[in-house]
Amino acid sequence: MKGLRIALVIAVILVAIVSMTVYFTQPEISGKPLTTTTSIRRFILESPAFGDGERIPEKYTCDGLDISPPLQWRGYPPETRSFILIMEDPDAPGGTFTHWIIYNMPADANRLEEGVKPLEELPEELCKA
Repeated sequence: MKGLRIALVIAVILVAIVSMTVYFTQPEISGKPLTTTTSIRRFILESPAFGDGERIPEKYTCDGLDISPPLQWRGYPPETRSFILIMEDPDAPGGTFTHWIIYNMPADANRLEEGVKPLEELPEELCKA
């Protein structure tokens, strides 16, 4: 259950970012001419390490190796400017605990590799909190 909730939190956050990007690039807001065709995309966040609705394997928890799971996503709008990933644990003993945040990921990024190492300094194009 804990792993599923973490995966859902990640999915909700990514979908929210993509939705905000779509909202702020709508013609009535951006000044672009309105068109009669609309493209609807289905945003998909998944991991090759576990299936939809499955528990996150122990390897990726504090009871295992405590490493980040591999993640991949697709179906985001072409207007996307950047991504943010937030790993939260809503079942932590002291309440929701944020494990890590990566933001300002380039719009052409479509995955996070397994076992991303914590860095004191990230490359200029990435930011963390």
